[in-house]
Amino acid sequence: GSCTGMTCRCRCIELCVSSPALDPVEAASLIAAWRPSSTDPWGVSARELARTLETLVRDAPEAWTGDPVAVVQTLREPVYIDHYFRAVKASTAKTVKSAPTLIRAIQSVRRERWRPASLGRNDYEFEDDWTTVDSVSAELVAALAEANADLDDDLGLCWQLVIELTQDLPTDLGSADEYLDTSRHDDPLHRAINSTHGQGLRAVLALGGWEHRNKGAASDRLASALS
Repeated sequence: GSCTGMTCRCRCIELCVSSPALDPVEAASLIAAWRPSSTDPWGVSARELARTLETLVRDAPEAWTGDPVAVVQTLREPVYIDHYFRAVKASTAKTVKSAPTLIRAIQSVRRERWRPASLGRNDYEFEDDWTTVDSVSAELVAALAEANADLDDDLGLCWQLVIELTQDLPTDLGSADEYLDTSRHDDPLHRAINSTHGQGLRAVLALGGWEHRNKGAASDRLASALS
């Protein structure tokens, strides 16, 4: 049958990715082409399609990291790139050899910042900005560093990316006093750790650890980033 609805489209992608007839970039193109309609049943959303993508990448991480720059440039939407990077990070043991091109995929996303399409009714169904992608990008850099990936040729770029993320602070930091009533707010420590700048800081420490293991000592960039 034809793939006209998202549910059918997801099934088409699941079947085709396992076949040589459709490579990951072509599958990414199918995902990126989907748009919601007023007739979609409950539960059909870009988020669910992104989760299908995440499963596919986890099942075949080497195939999906053969050309990660092309994959992210085809997916374009933050909801899809978020789940793509999450799957790659979860499969670091199998994707570590693709570290140089993964770093360039992160750089591409940071540089391009494509305008997100409206793919749903709320931020559960899709991502309307790049905040979540920035956070998972920092997590991916940290995971690669902790896996002792070959970062030699891209170390400067890695530092540039994560330092940018540590500086991505909210415009209004607010007052610490607003957290005194914890019943009205998330745990501020949990929020800080899981923010873009918090994940960026974790990646800074991971890169410092990589340098210590592979270069004998962390470079001055670690102290500079922490100052």
